[in-house]
Amino acid sequence: MTRTEYMEQLEKHLKKLPHKEYQEAVNYFKEYFDDAGPEGEAALIEELGSPKEAASDIINNILDRHIEEEMTAERKNKTKTIWLALLALLSLPIAIPLLLCLIGVLLLIISGVAGLILSAFLLGLGLIVTGGYFIWEAFCLVNQSLPAFLMGFGTGIGLIGGAAILYVVTGLFAYWSGRLVKTLFQWILKRGKTA
Repeated sequence: MTRTEYMEQLEKHLKKLPHKEYQEAVNYFKEYFDDAGPEGEAALIEELGSPKEAASDIINNILDRHIEEEMTAERKNKTKTIWLALLALLSLPIAIPLLLCLIGVLLLIISGVAGLILSAFLLGLGLIVTGGYFIWEAFCLVNQSLPAFLMGFGTGIGLIGGAAILYVVTGLFAYWSGRLVKTLFQWILKRGKTA
């Protein structure tokens, strides 16, 4: 059997390999034959055995290499997982109080915002009641004095208008505070997932 015939048969048996490894194997055998030279081809063919045997040896070597690489990768992944678990356990004494403090601050912000909104609502309600009282008194004084009526009526309308402005400002404050709290919650959850 000549070198050309041997390589043709060998290439047929190596077709099972992925393209990259197929090329590497073919190049390896070509270099091997080139090193042996024309006078050493017969001895090299006898040393290698049949093309089927040589291809089988190469395929087994490649398979063994892949198995070894996978086992190494699995060991690295297991080691990494163990280190991450250990790090998580060691960080618990710091992470739990920090998380509780963060939740406490968030609850403090929520209660502060809720307190401000409730105070503004009660203040607005007081302004409306007081404004209504001034308007009622103004109508009671309309027969006695026109300036007293105008002053009482104007004061009552001003207080009710102030309550309306307070409610609009409080509504905007509540809306933006809600968005801020929602953003903080999302940030905490995102940080928790990435950690």
